Amino acid sequence: MKSSRIIKKRKIQKLVDELKTFLKVVDFEGDSVQNTEVMEQHSLISRFSIVQSPEGEYIAVQRANGHIRAFNTLSEVLHILDRQDLHHLHRLVIEYYENIPPTGLGLILFRDLTTMIESTEESNDELWRNQNEWEIIRWRLYESTGVHTLKLENGTMIHMLVDQRYPLTRELVQRMLEHKFEVQKETKDALNVIRFVIKQKEELEREEE
Repeated sequence: MKSSRIIKKRKIQKLVDELKTFLKVVDFEGDSVQNTEVMEQHSLISRFSIVQSPEGEYIAVQRANGHIRAFNTLSEVLHILDRQDLHHLHRLVIEYYENIPPTGLGLILFRDLTTMIESTEESNDELWRNQNEWEIIRWRLYESTGVHTLKLENGTMIHMLVDQRYPLTRELVQRMLEHKFEVQKETKDALNVIRFVIKQKEELEREEE
């Protein structure tokens, strides 16, 4: 019995070591400073708006406790939100644009949120059909929200929930793994994302056989 436990432990450790080869621990520049401004996590986001100012357009979200945060892109605030925040923000944005077409920063946020939350493995819109043209600059994990993102050479950001399947091609997943997965530290959650992505790649390979 002891021998079988040792063998099992070694197999698990070997798998963990293999998964770690796809990780790259980096300092998310600016995040440590911004984290001092974290919006209180236990107060729900209650309002979303697009604000015009002399300095230009920006997005504002307000929590039920009155705390307001301004930003230009979803990526700027992923490290200070949680999964519940994302779903509340998605609902508020959909409601905000129910009777008016989104434009400017609002359009970018609308697309980012709907792509991330509403896409499935069967999605076939223009974004997912162009994966062969994607030039990956970075693949990064935002652990507090459970989101991983791809930043492309043309500036496009693809946001994906870590536990949701998207219509990724085998070729793109391979390029993601080769590029390495940027994380702030090695964690079980980070390894689980790698394992989840590799499993999807293996399933795609079997389908092609």
